[in-house]
Amino acid sequence: MEPVLNAHRLTKTYRTGSESVVVLQDVSFHVYPGESVAIIGASGSGKTTLLNLLAGLDLPDQGEIFLGPTQLNQLTENDRAYMRNRYIGLVYQDYQLLPHYTALENVLFPLEILRQTSGKKEKAQALLSKMGLSERYYHYPSMLSGGEQQRVAIARSIVTQPLILLADEPTGNLHREASDEITTLLFEMNKTLATPMVIVTHQMDLAMQCDRVYQMARGKLTPYIEKTLKPS
Repeated sequence: MEPVLNAHRLTKTYRTGSESVVVLQDVSFHVYPGESVAIIGASGSGKTTLLNLLAGLDLPDQGEIFLGPTQLNQLTENDRAYMRNRYIGLVYQDYQLLPHYTALENVLFPLEILRQTSGKKEKAQALLSKMGLSERYYHYPSMLSGGEQQRVAIARSIVTQPLILLADEPTGNLHREASDEITTLLFEMNKTLATPMVIVTHQMDLAMQCDRVYQMARGKLTPYIEKTLKPS
């Protein structure tokens, strides 16, 4: 089985004044169809930097990133943006919904960027209904709870039927009940749609539900040794 996402020997360095800070050092990473993978680690360890590279939002100084057969880090910025909009679903801790768009308009937005017209409204409404938001189509983000906003964000991320979902602390801003609801929703989607997902999280109960868990520390990515504690 070929991986959906394959990163090979990634290195990323940032400059602060006259100093260089190595954020990622020789990181290799892959995700197979239908898999769920968690990345844990302390704040500032490089987790979000890695996710941004995998999404094509930033480029590595060294290494290669393949989404299917396409090498992302060899594409132009515009081509990376197209690949991201079409094939990568992104979910953030702070939702990143468009504040002056309704829930329905937020979910429709990726389809409009891709100029998809056939049945797009019905597709967006069906996703929102599946998320339990059939009565929230025309509500603006400010009218929704945090959990509802994150459900809209997840619907927006999967409306294009992406090859992979990348989530950065998707439950980080939510209280326990809403966090549990979003966690359940993510794993149901992972199993039902067979969409592989990579989750950056500090919440161990979320991480340990994934098929694989990695730890980021001092710029290196290693298997998490306590993965065997995952309930059967």
